[in-house]
Amino acid sequence: MLMKFLKSYFIVFIALVTFTFSQAQDQQLVDQRNVWLNYMGNHQLSKKFSLHTFYALRRSDFITESQQSLLRLGLNYHLPNSHLIFSTGYDWLLTYPYGKQPIAKRSNEHRIYQRFMLKSQWNRFIFKHRFLFEQRFLIASSIFRLRIRYRFDILCPIITNVLSDKTWFLAFFNELFINHGRHTNNRVFNQNWAYLGIGYKYSKQFSLGIGYMNQYLSKSNGYQIEQNHTISLTVGYSFK
Repeated sequence: MLMKFLKSYFIVFIALVTFTFSQAQDQQLVDQRNVWLNYMGNHQLSKKFSLHTFYALRRSDFITESQQSLLRLGLNYHLPNSHLIFSTGYDWLLTYPYGKQPIAKRSNEHRIYQRFMLKSQWNRFIFKHRFLFEQRFLIASSIFRLRIRYRFDILCPIITNVLSDKTWFLAFFNELFINHGRHTNNRVFNQNWAYLGIGYKYSKQFSLGIGYMNQYLSKSNGYQIEQNHTISLTVGYSFK
């Protein structure tokens, strides 16, 4: 079942990327180098509910320019006797003029999201599927946009067979962003993130990860494309 799903996902992904490149003859592609610093928190409220907190400080031109600031607050519902988690929450995103294709001025965006996440395991490999539905309110342009995101994660302990305390692990994910609804201007593909890194789970509460992420971003004007080579550092903490 998993392999069939992954096969279908990658067929859709390749088709969208192929279509994007076929339309890219008159587009401007730039390569840039960024650093993203992330904090991810989980606050257990009860057996069924937890509070999700997240903050990302994103820098461009390695670390010399402000790129983005993202603050997220969400409520998770853990289905009993299941590996399924449903979440809903709010994002506040500030995007600054940065890089070789800067926007005219700082952009302010508010988002409401709904998220479904399913976790499974095969041998030492841990798989996560995350579906994210976003309602985006772009303040400067007074535009309302819709977007769907699908992320597939693989975690694998390096030495032990289980992801226990004081364990190193490898991490991979790929996340596809799809526009839909009004104001897409026939540009369905928005961006793709591909990440490969290494992490250390110190305890049930604390983890640390660092890796490389390739962000391929097709801008809303239809002809500018960013390929951002990004070093991503993530600190995770769970409050029980």
